[in-house]
Amino acid sequence: MIQGFTSSFFAVLGLTLAFNTLHAAETLTLGVLAYLPKAQMISRYQPLVDYLSDQLGDRKVELLPLAYDGDEIEAALASGSIDLLLTNPSHFIKLRTQNDLSGAMLTQVVVRNGQPVSVFGGVIITTTQRPDINTLKDLSNMRIAAADPRSLGGFQAQVFEAISQGVELYGPIDYLKKHDLVVNAVLSGKADAGFIRSGVLEGLVRAKKLDLNRIKVLNPQKKDNFPFLLSTRLYPEWPLVALPQLAPHDVRRIASALLALRADHPAAHIARIGGYDPPADYLPVEELARALRVPPYDRPPEFTLEDIWAKYHYGIVIILVAMSIIAFLLFLLWRRNNELLSSSESLRRAASVFTHAREGIAITDACGAILDVNEAFERITGFSREDVIGHNPRILKSGRQDSEFYQAMWQDLLECQEWKGEIWNRRKNGEVYAEQLTISAVLGVDGEVESYVGLFSDITPQKDHLRQLEHMAHFDALTGLPNRLLLTDRLSQAMLQTHRSSQLLAVGYIDLDGFKDINDNHGHEMGDLFLTTLASRMKKIMREGDTIARLGGDEFVAVFPGILNECSYLFTRLLEAIGQPVHAGESVLNVTASIGITYYPQSLDISPDELLDQADQAMYLAKKKGMNQIHLFELN
Repeated sequence: MIQGFTSSFFAVLGLTLAFNTLHAAETLTLGVLAYLPKAQMISRYQPLVDYLSDQLGDRKVELLPLAYDGDEIEAALASGSIDLLLTNPSHFIKLRTQNDLSGAMLTQVVVRNGQPVSVFGGVIITTTQRPDINTLKDLSNMRIAAADPRSLGGFQAQVFEAISQGVELYGPIDYLKKHDLVVNAVLSGKADAGFIRSGVLEGLVRAKKLDLNRIKVLNPQKKDNFPFLLSTRLYPEWPLVALPQLAPHDVRRIASALLALRADHPAAHIARIGGYDPPADYLPVEELARALRVPPYDRPPEFTLEDIWAKYHYGIVIILVAMSIIAFLLFLLWRRNNELLSSSESLRRAASVFTHAREGIAITDACGAILDVNEAFERITGFSREDVIGHNPRILKSGRQDSEFYQAMWQDLLECQEWKGEIWNRRKNGEVYAEQLTISAVLGVDGEVESYVGLFSDITPQKDHLRQLEHMAHFDALTGLPNRLLLTDRLSQAMLQTHRSSQLLAVGYIDLDGFKDINDNHGHEMGDLFLTTLASRMKKIMREGDTIARLGGDEFVAVFPGILNECSYLFTRLLEAIGQPVHAGESVLNVTASIGITYYPQSLDISPDELLDQADQAMYLAKKKGMNQIHLFELN
């Protein structure tokens, strides 16, 4: 397979193999906040770490439980001994303030009482035997039981909710460490009310330890798609954070692997999670910490005049400029009463611009001609003020919205004097961007429209980020082929389409023969190059509507819908394409493939997974019979 090596090439190859061996030996460490004894944390999260190691292939992931007390996590961050961190939301806000951390990479979905949820909240309870306690105001001087003052769902969320409604809690508070002890204290009368985390009541009922008819929930909240009793706002579950030293390539691979983790996977089941979601917004947690003055906001900030200027100089300048303009306009009003209407319009225009100066603003007359724009408009669109004054905003039109879209927009403006939505516009340099736009009509003293104010912000980065996450969740990071998740969806759609036609659906399970030798002899980098080359070849054979997907390692699946009869010739072309040598530098690499084929529909109704299992079994027989061949699955 390998021909024509020179002595110099052997030297380069040796260095490459040494580097790849060192690279493969590198490990990544996942630090997890140990809210249970460390032995239990290892039992719960080790399968998840093993799953990550299997998905990454060339990286081994190790688990490091870290206690909250003793600042073990802070020490690990300072020493750089962890690459990933899974902790609770409050702790994340504290660490992000004190360390050079980015935002959350993903948000963990937990399973509580059989329900996957990525948010949680607090519950405020008393007994149905307390007719004197019905609202948060009734708690002012009551004895309250809670688990821990550091608990976001078991204490802080409830206190924040009370403060938000103007209620101060002056009564004694007993901290009992466990939520079930809080419930028992309320039921026994040792406490007037209790603070617990959402899901606790349902868990006790499920365990037949509680009669829910004895419990009264204060300040009940109803949230869409949230299955538990609730008294407070919702907050996101635990964030997974990538440390600065972790390479972007590894961050993307880890995110892709965890987004693809299904709730029924053994690793997810043992960890009691339902997988991972794209990162949630942790600003509500930060706002709560600021309001309650809990770490890291438990110390009042020290401000100097320099700090005030550094933080608020834009606002100060705006206020001074606004005051100058207002003073000038008042002078004109005093001098020229006959220009009162014109002066008041200028004043309203100036006040509107300075009030919303952080976002792009355009002011037009009633006919749509632009009267004024602010600096943010110039920065976002690339058009200067002189470029647009007197023109219609349609100069920004990208062509992505049709005439019906604009007709509906103007209909809303005429009927409601306001329109809000997303729109695609074009910058001066031709670049198309997405913006969140609000248009409001300004009415005169006679009730007629005098002008329109458009307020917008550039949301292109957010849309790009969501598009990247969606691609990572559905496509293989190495080859760009559909992954198992997308394959399952496409296979299901193809099976449904087959039911509506008289055609066949062919599924082929492809396993490379001898690929392990390439990895062992030439290194993973050469192996990756080889896989991407084969993937490109196979894609060229696919017809429109066909699918070639990578399941992982050296396993692929081909789906051919809409065929009139058996199509072994298509799989023969795949077999021949895979068998062609791959030239990599002075190396010539060869493998063969074993392909198992099955067809649909069949005499019995089967699922997509069963169809893949049939093709997998046929592939195994092809391999058993000597490899480099195609085998058709036989129902009998």
